[in-house]
Amino acid sequence: MTEEDSYISTLLCGIEIIHTGVTCFAQTGGQYVSEMARAVELLALRTCQAESIMDCGEGLPPSWAGRTTDGCIQGSKWSHMYPNASHGTQSH
Repeated sequence: MTEEDSYISTLLCGIEIIHTGVTCFAQTGGQYVSEMARAVELLALRTCQAESIMDCGEGLPPSWAGRTTDGCIQGSKWSHMYPNASHGTQSH
């Protein structure tokens, strides 16, 4: 999955949840959180998003090859909160 794939996937999912009346959701993990956040802001949804924290196993992106367990734990403390994306408000 590329950064653009993540952006487009989030847009499509966001359109679907808007269609069903959802305005706020939690995303439990993804490779490109900044691209997911860009899509969420465009759609004016509220969300909490976290970076995936896998550090071993088949199918991981090449950029994750050097990740350590400690690095993943530190990464899990980072997330984007978009409490009112329709007004451009962000807090971290």
